[in-house]
Amino acid sequence: MSFFRNFKAPVLLMLPLCGTLLVSGCSHQLGQEWMPRGYTNDKITPVTQPPITEPWNDAAVIKDTENMASNTAAWQGGVFELLDRLQPSLPTDGSALYITPRTAENNSNTQRAFDHYLRQGLLQKGMTLTTTAGNGPVLTYTATELTNATALGIAQKEAGYTAVEGASMKGIYLLAADLFSAQNQPLGHAVTISVIPHEKSGSMPGWSSSNPAIPDKNPPSYERQ
Repeated sequence: MSFFRNFKAPVLLMLPLCGTLLVSGCSHQLGQEWMPRGYTNDKITPVTQPPITEPWNDAAVIKDTENMASNTAAWQGGVFELLDRLQPSLPTDGSALYITPRTAENNSNTQRAFDHYLRQGLLQKGMTLTTTAGNGPVLTYTATELTNATALGIAQKEAGYTAVEGASMKGIYLLAADLFSAQNQPLGHAVTISVIPHEKSGSMPGWSSSNPAIPDKNPPSYERQ
């Protein structure tokens, strides 16, 4: 009995402390109702690699990368030569250029390819472009294969092109651009001849494809603020 009498007080003093430790060990910072359970397996296999689907997979494979690369280089070379000839007429005061096909009928895929590379070239030359007409100069453009008699005549007259008798005009284009003021006053005109052998009027811009694409009624445009 003397033994318990001697340790009764210390034991009683330790009970509150043990209770506190037990409660704190079971509690969590996010509350008593939350209890982590780790990862569970519901017999559902996670998708680590989406399966290849059809038909877009076959369509997405570019099988003629060499033709596409040479087409891109041809477009860029022709456009830069055209812009060099038009350079004296381009605005130098930061006026925004509005770019549009020469006629609505020219909105073919070839014209859209020309539009794309023309905008690229102008941006690289530091020009400002706008999608709003009436606020600055207007640049019209057209690309016509020399199989067209009118285009061939312009190429011979304005670009000094000499047609070889019997030679095919396929893949040879007349690139033309005209610059007008916001009041429709002519400011500049330039033409050049560009050989774009892999361009097809029924393909995506700058691509050689056996799958014709439907032209977008609202072609994309670029604008620099």
